[in-house]
This record gives sequence, structure tokens and C-alpha cells, in this order.
Amino acid sequence: MPKGNLEPEKPHKCAERAAGEEAGIIGKTDKASMGYFAYVKDTETPPYIVNVFRLRVESVAKRFREEGQREYLWVPPGEAARMVQEPELQSILRRFANEAGTTEKFT
Repeated sequence: MPKGNLEPEKPHKCAERAAGEEAGIIGKTDKASMGYFAYVKDTETPPYIVNVFRLRVESVAKRFREEGQREYLWVPPGEAARMVQEPELQSILRRFANEAGTTEKFT
């Protein structure tokens, strides 16, 4: 789940930029957040509150800023919900899976 600093961007624009930098995913987000979750990066800093935005993927870059630092895997949102540890993020992903329907393919 790409995460980025907001300032001076609007949250949905930050999500678009972070997806491109961290995973090479190019697309447009909804302006409204689907929800948020708390993310603990380490024990020395307070938890981050991360807004989650639906992103319509337009393309995937072959090269991107954080290439080689991360791995990504395309999975349906219901499966993604089972893969993450944060309960709030699980809930957001399950809700998205229900809205999308179980027959829609995400690849």
C-alpha cells in the first residue's frame, strides 16, 4: 500500500504520486478517501494515519523511482484483505471487494 507525505499536495494527488514512485502504477484516484487505517512504521514514532484511495490503473511503468526496493503482486481485494495485518485496512479492502463484486477480475 503506497504511502506518502501530503504537504503541499491534496491527499488524493499524494496517493497518485506515491503509487507511481513506489510501484510504478500510473492512474487517477477518486477525490474521496475510501477510509483510513493506522500504520506503525517503528516503535520510536507514533502511528501514521493513512488514507486509502481507489486508483484506476492506466498503465504500469517499466522503470520507477523505488524500483528494486519493493515487490508488488496483483490480487483481488478480498485476497489482499487476507494478506494485510491492519484490521482497518482489511475492512476497507473487504468493502471494496463487495462493491466490485466477486466475479470481477483484478489483473
